[in-house]
Amino acid sequence: MTKIIPVILSGGVGSRLWPVSRRKRPKPFMWVEDEGNLLNRTLNRLNGLDVSDIISVSNADYRFFVERTASDFKFNNHLILEPFGKSTAGAIGVSAKYASEHFGDDAILVVLPSDHIIKDIKSFETVINQAVKVANTGKLVTLGITPTKAHTGYGYIKTGKNNLVESFVEKPDKKTAEKYIADGGYYWNAGMFVFTAKTYLDELQKNATDVFDVVNKIDTHKKNFLINEQIFKNMPDISIDYAVMEKSKNVAVVPATFDWNDLGSWDSVTEILKQDENGNSYREVSDIIMKDTKNTTIFSTSDDKLIATIGLDHLTIVETRDAVLIADSNKLQGVKDIVNELKLKKHQVVDVHRTEHRPWGTFTILEESEKYKVKQIMVLPQQKLSLQSHKHRSEHWVVVFGVATVENNGEILKLNPNESTYISATNKHRISNDTDKPVIIIEVQTGDYLDEDDIERFEDIYDR
Repeated sequence: MTKIIPVILSGGVGSRLWPVSRRKRPKPFMWVEDEGNLLNRTLNRLNGLDVSDIISVSNADYRFFVERTASDFKFNNHLILEPFGKSTAGAIGVSAKYASEHFGDDAILVVLPSDHIIKDIKSFETVINQAVKVANTGKLVTLGITPTKAHTGYGYIKTGKNNLVESFVEKPDKKTAEKYIADGGYYWNAGMFVFTAKTYLDELQKNATDVFDVVNKIDTHKKNFLINEQIFKNMPDISIDYAVMEKSKNVAVVPATFDWNDLGSWDSVTEILKQDENGNSYREVSDIIMKDTKNTTIFSTSDDKLIATIGLDHLTIVETRDAVLIADSNKLQGVKDIVNELKLKKHQVVDVHRTEHRPWGTFTILEESEKYKVKQIMVLPQQKLSLQSHKHRSEHWVVVFGVATVENNGEILKLNPNESTYISATNKHRISNDTDKPVIIIEVQTGDYLDEDDIERFEDIYDR
């Protein structure tokens, strides 16, 4: 019986979705609507398929995001971690080698990016099952989205007899896209693929030998593993489209009948948000008042801010706790230029949010200056921070919700709401939550150096 193995790709930063998508918490883990993050929604689409095992490919920095999200599902998750970002040809190659070794050469890989919105799940299931049948004949299968308009932001696939691919076409200009629609036989390239592990590895060896050679050197015998950095640095940074699909003569298209949105930029997010009678798009969970405003998108991640507009037309406004983007909706391609400028300035808003996620919970920076920093720390039930110390800062902890177990220089304390403790610099310390409810602590740091790298770990259940 054919074993279907979804390969979930969740390593892309998504800089065109800044300021919500950032290097330390990229778009697969962002919430667009109130239905879970994008990775969660991707995994949810698999529930109706005959799937027991999945392969998750991600950056090592995102390990705990992926593990926590996948833990909500029934699947046996096989985690492949990249030490740094490369493109898709190699990532899928390593997944194919892993699948071949653990599930057999005929295992069917269903490659799915984790930044798509698909609401017609039944149609998605039907299309995937059709693609599996074609893949079992030895074809590389790509899913083609039937164009609904002359979109210039997507690549196109030109098909010929028996839905075999004649060519892949780069993102066209408006006039060319309109011609494609009029001519017929063209599909949007969705970046979703189906093939056996052996078929992909054979085609990779034939069409991208440099990628195949590096893949072949990677040890894939462990269930969850970090790819060796010294080997991986030699991996060509090339997509599956350029490395294999555009060169192979063995590619078939299975037309997709489901709705589809590739969340690559803010204009694509606009298409899926709730709209009012004036053409304004917004998140329903946001607190927004719009007067004399039309054709404007407002995306807010805050639950404690009111956003009010007067007299606006054709703008895109994106608000987070520490950054606001305001752009002409026709010029959203410039977001990447803003990100590049911020990188040159080494601004932290490129990398991190005010709220950072850890395997044990979250912390939110409430206030900071050169000599002090105030955080809200939330520890999940039955979780604990590492046993650690700091050289340059002291900390004062006040419990505001739940019951915290605190280790401070060898002393064990149980702290209830409105109780506190002081952690001197160099003291070994940690917070644990031994209860079934979250623990929330306000932490005040003081010292001459307050960055997150002032930490020495002695014990850590997460192996950091």
